[in-house]
Amino acid sequence: MDNAGYLAIRAMTKAADRNICYGITHDFRATPPFEKSPSTVYGEALDLIAYADQLGFGHVWLSEHHFVADGYCPSPVAVAGAILARTRRIHVSTHALLLPLYNPVRLAEDVAVLDVISGGRMELGVALGYRAAEYSGLGFDIKERRTRMDEACDILVRAWTEDNWSYRGRHFDVRGVSVRPRPVQQPYPRLWIGAQTVQAAARAVRMRAPLLLPPPGYINDEAAVYAAYAAGLLAADEDPGRYPVAATFTCAITDDPAAYRMAHRDEWAYKAALYQEWEAGSQAVVGEAARRPRRSSGIIGSASECAAALAEVLAGDVPITHVVMNLRDPEQLRLFAERMHLSGSPPEH
Repeated sequence: MDNAGYLAIRAMTKAADRNICYGITHDFRATPPFEKSPSTVYGEALDLIAYADQLGFGHVWLSEHHFVADGYCPSPVAVAGAILARTRRIHVSTHALLLPLYNPVRLAEDVAVLDVISGGRMELGVALGYRAAEYSGLGFDIKERRTRMDEACDILVRAWTEDNWSYRGRHFDVRGVSVRPRPVQQPYPRLWIGAQTVQAAARAVRMRAPLLLPPPGYINDEAAVYAAYAAGLLAADEDPGRYPVAATFTCAITDDPAAYRMAHRDEWAYKAALYQEWEAGSQAVVGEAARRPRRSSGIIGSASECAAALAEVLAGDVPITHVVMNLRDPEQLRLFAERMHLSGSPPEH
């Protein structure tokens, strides 16, 4: 796609014309000083998500990692069930479920059941993952992650839409399957495809799937990835404007940024060191350039300052429809909901 074509797409998808969905993300981790038990961490997180539902947030996004000392959630599908049972309107997705580590038929069944019991509020965001320790710990070869991902995506869609289907691939051999119950959402629950490179965007195009962009620290050029995605859709006679795009916006709402930084410095230092350790021990990371994002990874400031920074991101070269935020405090949720005029019901006391 030439520059004129790309700018034409942008002109049709200005932020003011898009219906933006605001959501929060959670990983259910204990952080320094590690004083909270897992029961407390999960209980507080579920309370926070229920509050976000009341305030009018549209999504909660659940991330996944394995074998982490801080308790990083290894089972987002199980957590999704607990969230859907406690909420009324909010949609639950993963950001992202490490699809190559799953049996896709069993996953299709789990997601379909959650979609049924929630009245159509379950979605699935999938990605490759990059930690070799997760693959070896669960008995998989990380070198096969891309082919496992491709086959699993195909199987998920067939499981949700076809009867008595069969599939024979490099990794999966499925014969005469009809998944029941079928999902409530038709033709199937939204399947977000994670992409941090131009090459990975082709998978989302092939699946005709909405695009899930990783946080800025994991992607070098969001605009280039989206441009490749939009070009691929156009080449397939698809309108890119019909496809949702989710991206992360990290913010902390506070009137005292210096005090906030001081209060969270140990947590941030711990996480930075942990991610550096993971990347150093993995051969699957795309490279140092991917950790130098072209846009800011976040802002610490007042509600007005955060809203202004968000507006700048939404006016950029990627037509974001779903904003994924790391708001982890009830007061921050309330302030953001008020500032953005979310249409939630009053909190129940």
